[in-house]
Amino acid sequence: MKTIRFLKLALLFVAITGLLSFSPKSENMKPKPVAKYVFLFIGDGMGINHILITNEYLKMHGKAALSFTKLPYFALTTTNCIDSMRITDSAAAGTAIATGKKTKSGVLGMLPTTGEKFISIAEIAKQNNMKVGILSSVGMNHATPAAFYAKQKSRSMYKEIAEDMALSQFDLFAGGGLYAADQTELQYLLNNLKSNNYNFIFNETQFNKKEHSNKKIYYSVNADKIPGYAIPYRIDQKENDVVLADYVRFGIDYLENPNGFFMMAEGGKIDWSSHDNDGATTVQEVIDFDLAVQEALKFYEKHPDETLIVITADHETGGFSYGSREMAYKTDFLKIDNQKMSEEVFAEELTENKTETANKLVAKNFSLILKDDYFKTTSSKEISNQVTDSLNRSAGIWWTTGAHTGTAVLTYAIGVGSSQFTGFIDNTDIIKFIKKSAVIEIKQ
Repeated sequence: MKTIRFLKLALLFVAITGLLSFSPKSENMKPKPVAKYVFLFIGDGMGINHILITNEYLKMHGKAALSFTKLPYFALTTTNCIDSMRITDSAAAGTAIATGKKTKSGVLGMLPTTGEKFISIAEIAKQNNMKVGILSSVGMNHATPAAFYAKQKSRSMYKEIAEDMALSQFDLFAGGGLYAADQTELQYLLNNLKSNNYNFIFNETQFNKKEHSNKKIYYSVNADKIPGYAIPYRIDQKENDVVLADYVRFGIDYLENPNGFFMMAEGGKIDWSSHDNDGATTVQEVIDFDLAVQEALKFYEKHPDETLIVITADHETGGFSYGSREMAYKTDFLKIDNQKMSEEVFAEELTENKTETANKLVAKNFSLILKDDYFKTTSSKEISNQVTDSLNRSAGIWWTTGAHTGTAVLTYAIGVGSSQFTGFIDNTDIIKFIKKSAVIEIKQ
């Protein structure tokens, strides 16, 4: 009897243990989500006030705030490089974001003092059989996109950088064209891409997903032009111009596959207009950048458990200030709507129409009436700069420099692993967080 009682107890113990091991709680446990699709957006030169001023401008128009400012996580992000003066350029900042390693200004993907070459998040993704796309509104061999594939001592080595681009074997390059010294060099660079099995697309009608699914693509409406290597400013765009949002939408369609993808998309001309201290153009460039981000957010809505979207900036440009000396506590950002073209294009307009007609052109394109003695120079570039400066000040916008500043930028995130992007971080942390989220490894 004791033996039978012991067996019953043993069977009862086994039954209870089995029930516990297959409890509803454990049965419903899911594996940790992994970021199969990774988007990294970089607003070149986009500081905190770039975002605040653009949001206020949109609010004054009764429009919704920038979509990326509504994301659930964000972090204040430092951008310093290892130079003694600390303020970074796009090459060093892009390298820090792409590789998690600091370098000197002007250097791409390496440490010039030792020759050590860094590996980028894009290269790691490619090693892990993910498709990789590098997109930009400026040239593909400019500093920020180049930071994801090039290893060069100087960002001005455009020919060598473009050669690194061809060797990268990334699946997609899209956006601006290539920067080259002349048409002969450009043709060499294009031929080099062809010899490395890149197919060229100059408009989306040339793309057939079935036909191109296993091919590498370079897609740019400016690919064969000198110096047409950048997408026009939003303020200057015509109705049928292909813009960054179009390239991102195309990239999603092309890159989507069972192994996932990594996409970097740069709004490069936020930086350019900020160097020019052109407030109206800068605000429109931030909006243009956000439209590209919205394409990724549409994709996220379909794949929320497999997607990570990160939006950041490499540095701040211009010391963009919310408020000016003339306006004191007042602002009227709607005044920038009086500007009909970028400072850059207006300078070209002045040159073509001769500077003696400047006042008429200013009235037409800026709604400003200026005295005949207002212009202290006959330089079209300087006249254009003076006019945009006058409009900026009247709107309550100020600039402290025509260069970069060392102020922190904002990094926003949504999706798998996005909760890491909070508090106070450095730009080298971005790749670390992405690697944790995507669970990708460096293969020896």
